[in-house]
Amino acid sequence: MAKTLFLVNLNAGRLKNTWDKLEAELPKWVSDYKIIITESAESVDGHLVWAVDNGFERIISVGGDGTSKYVVSAIMRFQEKNPEHSLVFGGIPAGTGRDFARAAGIPREPIAAAEYILTKASPQKVDVGYVEFDDVRDYFLNVSNLGISWDVSQRVGTANKRPWTFLVSIISSLAFYKPEAVIVELDGELWYEGKVYLASVANAKSIAQGVLIAPDAEFDDGLFDVVVAEEMPTLELIRVFPTIYTGQHIHHPKVKVKRAKKVRIRTPNHQPIGLDLDGEAFEGAGEINFSIVAKAFSILL
Repeated sequence: MAKTLFLVNLNAGRLKNTWDKLEAELPKWVSDYKIIITESAESVDGHLVWAVDNGFERIISVGGDGTSKYVVSAIMRFQEKNPEHSLVFGGIPAGTGRDFARAAGIPREPIAAAEYILTKASPQKVDVGYVEFDDVRDYFLNVSNLGISWDVSQRVGTANKRPWTFLVSIISSLAFYKPEAVIVELDGELWYEGKVYLASVANAKSIAQGVLIAPDAEFDDGLFDVVVAEEMPTLELIRVFPTIYTGQHIHHPKVKVKRAKKVRIRTPNHQPIGLDLDGEAFEGAGEINFSIVAKAFSILL
């Protein structure tokens, strides 16, 4: 059996109450393994170098979607420098949202997810998103959002994590957020120009604890699903809001969807627009460029 390294973020929303139980179960499913409690995102790169030097082949992140993003980004950076090495990633969902698990059909309860990933899942090649803005070069596994979702991420980051955290944060943002003007280019061609509540660059389907922002997205088709929600009257926005949980919003005339390999989003006045990557909020920039990296690495699914 492949040597397995578990990178554990005990700050993840659902993990503190279950980690002791989960750790006790691990010997049932894996024999040759090591656990490292991560103290910061910056430490992950060093852990990966150590893991490869010591013969580890599987890297399992235990935490939220943000934890998985950091580990996936570190794996991508490592493989860029060391193409002769191929690491297999697995994510045990234990955060507030657990949206990639939803998209991938992985159990969302940590212990059930661990048993599935370690005993039944097999490595499959998936795409990953790459983003560039200002001096930031980063990767994301799930979805990047600009606009109101950045405001939601800020609110979620400062809230006490509860099952309804995302819903309360979304409602609060809807009450106060003002649409922002953007210009969206897909594969080098102008696609949309105007004010938006949200622009999503989706590698997978779900955000914000079950919002099906891109219901038709697939994380192995070599394309982003780009979703834009245009400015609309408040009453219309309230009517549309419930449909984001079923994916039916994409049929609304003020919602546009198209697939692309490269996405450029900028503001006409070059003022920064905030964004999130797999739920992690960034201040953003006046221009943000996305590209899909097809079949980028192997993940246990």
